[in-house]
Amino acid sequence: MKKSLLSTIAASLFCISTVSYANNINQGTIEIGGDLDFSVFSGELKPEQGNGKTEIDSTYFSANALYYIQPNLGLGIIWNYESTESTEFYLGSIDANEESSTTEFGPIVSYNMSINEQTSFKLQGGVTIISSERYNLDMSGFGWLIGGQLSYFINENISFDTSLGYTSGTIENDNSVYADIDISGFGIGVGLSIYLN
Repeated sequence: MKKSLLSTIAASLFCISTVSYANNINQGTIEIGGDLDFSVFSGELKPEQGNGKTEIDSTYFSANALYYIQPNLGLGIIWNYESTESTEFYLGSIDANEESSTTEFGPIVSYNMSINEQTSFKLQGGVTIISSERYNLDMSGFGWLIGGQLSYFINENISFDTSLGYTSGTIENDNSVYADIDISGFGIGVGLSIYLN
């Protein structure tokens, strides 16, 4: 009875181990990916009183490149770009138009955990240098990001990805009344990754 139980446990652990590591990313692999497509968000803000309204359009791009220094552990760089345009209307005509853009660039680390032969989950984190153009001023600062990415491999070289991440940072301009701006938020992305061995 004990021998049968031990055999069952050993077989189960072997199966779990095999499934868990069925989709390892090998040492020396280069991954190029992220949200290579772009998404556009449009919103409209209307006050409870008055005839004015504000329309907001945002566009977001993201890309990264990783080199796996050992199986499943990658180091690399990330680049994020966001552009926002807000237009204020009053009595049907444009009253003000403001454009801003933010770029983040910096090192990241990624750890891949296989779920099965075609699916894996990656934990990612990094620090970034932030540059932003707001209120017709050039501003800069530092930030950090953390997130997770679920990847579905259509073959060993290509995966479709969905990601959820949180980013936070501070940008400053010493010569402005806008001396310190904190930026933070969650982002959801859909993209593609390519793996070169």
